[in-house]
Amino acid sequence: MKDAQHGAKKLKVVFAAPLQPMDFGSFVTKRYEKKDEDDMLIVKALEDNFVFSHLSESRRDKLVDAFEPISVKKGEEVITEGDVGDFFYVIGDGEVDFLVGGNQVGTAGSGATFGELALLYQAPRAATVIAKCDCKLYRLDQDHFRRILMMQAQDEVSDVVKILKKVPYFEDLGTEKLNKIAANLHIKHFRDGDVLARSDDEFYVPRFSIVKEGIIKITDIKGGGTDYKDITFKAGDFFGDAGIVSGNPLKATVTASGDVTMLVMSRETFVRVVGDNIEELVRHHMDKKMLVSRVS
Repeated sequence: MKDAQHGAKKLKVVFAAPLQPMDFGSFVTKRYEKKDEDDMLIVKALEDNFVFSHLSESRRDKLVDAFEPISVKKGEEVITEGDVGDFFYVIGDGEVDFLVGGNQVGTAGSGATFGELALLYQAPRAATVIAKCDCKLYRLDQDHFRRILMMQAQDEVSDVVKILKKVPYFEDLGTEKLNKIAANLHIKHFRDGDVLARSDDEFYVPRFSIVKEGIIKITDIKGGGTDYKDITFKAGDFFGDAGIVSGNPLKATVTASGDVTMLVMSRETFVRVVGDNIEELVRHHMDKKMLVSRVS
């Protein structure tokens, strides 16, 4: 379960049969007609489930459309322990019992979910689920979930690449290297008041950072004997590019203002992805900057 949670949060879920990008062109999301209150119930259930917590609103809405309403009679097995699962379920009306080895281990009612690990792995079901009464369920197949999840991953990489193209040192890198940088950024979450770094840290690791959500405040900036004003970064802003290239970042106190999501990459990762000839990258940037200044 911990591995599944970790994978879902980083959009790096391991599937039994990975999809290829070419599959997306012909893929059309199914849409099952449901009442507004049914959609709202499913949305609430998804918000409370770790597998779906990271989905954008647009992708989540497509998933909600793809939930198929089904009716189950009292005593009917919805899933069977040991079978390989391919559906995730949300309970609309009624209750179900969970049995392991023939022994009841729990009961769930309206708004509850089960079967999510079937979306991540083609693994045997851990329990049998039996309808305690006549039930109305909504189910989502693995194929829709996997494709929409991967579409979102591609969307997010595309958004990050757009930001990377605004970074002076990266703007002339090819699409392939920009995609590699985007794919190697790590997601970090911070709460209001969390201190990401302090200006007096003895070991200050160079990192390139993009603010994905929230606000970052940078204060007490030190470097080269120069005094710097405090800086505030919001969603879409980046910092640390000069330090990751030079290896000698400015020291500063970095604090989260509100809940913050960051995309972060160390200098070590940058060298591995882009190559160790960083001096050439710096020289190219400086030559271009000098040329622009002469022209202007």
